Amino acid sequence: MILVRIRKSDRLLATLIAPIVVWSTLMLCSSSGKSLGNLIEGLLLTALTLLAPLLRVTLGNRFNQRRLAIDLLLLLSLTAVSIWAFVPPIAE
Repeated sequence: MILVRIRKSDRLLATLIAPIVVWSTLMLCSSSGKSLGNLIEGLLLTALTLLAPLLRVTLGNRFNQRRLAIDLLLLLSLTAVSIWAFVPPIAE
């Protein structure tokens, strides 16, 4: 029982942290002319990431929670890459 709870909390933690780590890594490795003005991207991503647990609670037991956590993790990580790729450099 304890192992199941740890795994569920690890999935939730990964869903909250992974998109931010992906976006931060992209910003640090290849900023492509982006400046501090582009930190608004991180705020947008954080807001979307914080909505993920609310979505999981709203959907409840209608879907497999493990599958939903993995799908949200992938969706948020792809969103992080998309935000980084498609938002142009913003002036400070």
